[in-house]
Amino acid sequence: ETGEEAAAGRHRFEQLDASLIANCYAFAERELSRDEPLHLLVMTHGIATTAPFSPTAEGIDRKLALHYFSRAALAHSLAPKLAQGEDARVLSVLSGGKHSKYEAMRDDFSLQRSYSLANAANAAGTYNDALASMLHREYPSLAVVHACPGFVASSWGTDLPVLLRFLTRIAQLFATSTVDCAEMLSPALVRPSLAHAASCVNRLAEPASFATTPQDDEYIWERTLEILDRIKASSGATSSEAASSEPSNH
Repeated sequence: ETGEEAAAGRHRFEQLDASLIANCYAFAERELSRDEPLHLLVMTHGIATTAPFSPTAEGIDRKLALHYFSRAALAHSLAPKLAQGEDARVLSVLSGGKHSKYEAMRDDFSLQRSYSLANAANAAGTYNDALASMLHREYPSLAVVHACPGFVASSWGTDLPVLLRFLTRIAQLFATSTVDCAEMLSPALVRPSLAHAASCVNRLAEPASFATTPQDDEYIWERTLEILDRIKASSGATSSEAASSEPSNH
């Protein structure tokens, strides 16, 4: 939205099934075609599931598609427009500073052979670290941040089995509210020290550490672009589901 629209309290909402990368490219194309500035890209979408490796129609595990590949597609597609601003920022909220490094990235990048809940979580976090570093390297004027929200009382867990979902809702009575979480992470969108840099922050928007090395970042980004380019070429970067499908969990 434009600043004038924000001041007037007007907003625009669009559905996006981000589990399919083609939908993300179609969404990005629409945004790029709008004659409006773009200053912030905040990505929080995801899913909690105990399901095994679950490939989408594009061949990517659904959880990894939501937690990483869709974010990479959106951020990389919208970066040129974001970079036109003076202090544009990209914020990917997942597990910054909390996950372990996914050590098998060079042997099983897409988790097809070594899928587990731990590996899925660590791979998504590791790859988001690389996304922050490599997107900033390509667009130095951008601030790109990978953040950890902590345990939040959101709709997270709607895809869990009934018992786990019940236990999650009980635990969330002691979790951070969505409003408080947003307030604690919002400094990542305005703090001068994070401008024009790749950063990792914790739930209080305080500095945390990336799990990757520069060599890891380059490898992850190279493999990521290979996969995204394949999907983009096969889909023509458009999908009829982009406008009609149900939104993913946020």
